[in-house]
Amino acid sequence: MATSLASSVGTRVESASRHMLQCRVHKDRYLSWNVANEELKKNKHQFSMTKDELAIDSASSLFPKQDHICKQPHPYPRVITTWRGLNENLMSVYCVLMAQKMGDYFQLMDMLQNLQPSTAVFGGPNHSKLLALAKSLSEKSTMIYTIPDFRAMGYSVGTAYAHEYNGDTIAAVMIGGLVTVQNGKYAMHTGDLVSWYVQYVEEICFDEHGTRLGGEESTNKLMNAFNQVDHGRPTGKQGHSMRNSGYGDVNLKDNIFLPKPYFYKNASFGDTRRVFAKCLSNAAPYERVDIMIASQSI
Repeated sequence: MATSLASSVGTRVESASRHMLQCRVHKDRYLSWNVANEELKKNKHQFSMTKDELAIDSASSLFPKQDHICKQPHPYPRVITTWRGLNENLMSVYCVLMAQKMGDYFQLMDMLQNLQPSTAVFGGPNHSKLLALAKSLSEKSTMIYTIPDFRAMGYSVGTAYAHEYNGDTIAAVMIGGLVTVQNGKYAMHTGDLVSWYVQYVEEICFDEHGTRLGGEESTNKLMNAFNQVDHGRPTGKQGHSMRNSGYGDVNLKDNIFLPKPYFYKNASFGDTRRVFAKCLSNAAPYERVDIMIASQSI
């Protein structure tokens, strides 16, 4: 289970005025990814939401017409802190969408919605490959339509579990204010806009600084990485920092969502949509970083 940053470091930035929201771990979303009920109970820490984790709203869907999960009325926002259970190729489909410019994003979304090739001249050969892959996946399972429209909610300040037998399924999430969080793979500097990325799958889309390689190049890399996602964990000082936080360990919590600096160069439509905070301090990869969450006003 992830350890609270407050118990790991002597100081941390916090604001007296904090915007909080009660959120529930989205059990139905995990079940839609074919995660067994028994697994949610047995491996409770791998699916739980613990303090200082980035909580991502998963109630909205990329394909609302086909995804019945997004149509369920709920009194609390539904969030997840790991994409464990979702097929890696399907997460790659999501990351391909996140690499597109605005016009290409919506046109590719229309193609995936109907799984039909576009009659217009669009993109390159990779888009037809992606469409063929999506069609193949949909013929085996309708799980492609369970890919959520992931949106940053904020950072959890309590513990909640995916299965009600393990404990409370609802915890507060901080959606605005100053907080110290676990940085991801890319160094941050004071004043940087803060976005987020998908651990492992999406890391090949950025250079060593966190700048997107470009839509076509990102798409190429993702298309070539199907069925061979590298789950290599950081080593040395970076690995020590991640282990102390409880992340990056398959027995504890991996397949998570991590913050990264947002850069305007080569930024995609998806990158712009995922900005949720501003950096307040310098931080090396996987170190603690102070940020100001502003997702409640975006």
